[in-house]
Amino acid sequence: MVVEDREVLPGGADPRLDDRVLELLAGHRGEYAFSGLRRSLGAHPESLTRALRRLQRRGEIERRPSGYRIRPEGLRDLIPEGIGSRTSPPVRTVAEVRLFPPPEEPEVLGRLAGHWFGTLRWVGIYERPEGSQLVWSRADGPGHILLTYRRGQLGVHVEGELEGHEIPELHAAAQELVRHALERLRPGAPFSPTPPGTAAN
Repeated sequence: MVVEDREVLPGGADPRLDDRVLELLAGHRGEYAFSGLRRSLGAHPESLTRALRRLQRRGEIERRPSGYRIRPEGLRDLIPEGIGSRTSPPVRTVAEVRLFPPPEEPEVLGRLAGHWFGTLRWVGIYERPEGSQLVWSRADGPGHILLTYRRGQLGVHVEGELEGHEIPELHAAAQELVRHALERLRPGAPFSPTPPGTAAN
């Protein structure tokens, strides 16, 4: 169910949605696709579009080819108020697969980032100290699926506080991502990287 914020000020400004966008972007350093923001926030597309434009005009976020991100100076302003300083949700590893011959990291990102796979919908990229994490969500349930690639090893993880009955479905979605990723990364597979800007829409 899509939930739209109703507290709208004159001129169409919606401060609650603006704050929720900032909190999400600050809490997960990296870039979020528009569709990933919409699903994560449960926001109406038009309301979210207006909120993103307001935040861009104020210089608090920026749009890049692969998604929206908070500007570094904006993040410094938010940290004293507690936004962006929360503990990250728990992450569980579902599968680790060694690729041989090991592809280069840019090739892995180019073959997988921005694409939808079966019931998995593209969210964006988390930037962590240990490297990039590609992020998908399920079309029909909560939680995120994360994919990492380090020195020839592909890792698939699930993120979030989950109820017991949700875990099997999320693990099944993670296994689905493993299958799709291995198919796209197999030697000789056609390479069709996401055109610039596609992931942000």
